[in-house]
Amino acid sequence: MLVECRSIKDFLTNLEGENVYRNRIYVDVSRDEVTEHRWLVVFQVSAVVVLEDEGQYLLQAGQLCGYDYADQGQEQKGTIEANFLMEDLGDYCDTHSLTIRPGKVGF
Repeated sequence: MLVECRSIKDFLTNLEGENVYRNRIYVDVSRDEVTEHRWLVVFQVSAVVVLEDEGQYLLQAGQLCGYDYADQGQEQKGTIEANFLMEDLGDYCDTHSLTIRPGKVGF
């Protein structure tokens, strides 16, 4: 089974009280080129949740963080937002004894 969330906040809400496989959360931050001087930053997170009956499901979320620019302004709004999300996720993982690993979990 797959559970997809529309935000990292919803992901963490759904994770609350669940048993996470190997206590690992996987994170991927991508910068997708839109133009020569503009990138879209996307923050993705996933985890495998283990159920009491030994079943499992994949919990995942993706959140658009905004754009980074390589022009005169050098705005990095997307990266800044991704860093804030990583800090929030890191605080959650520290509190719940979870480890953050790079990558994505898929079927």
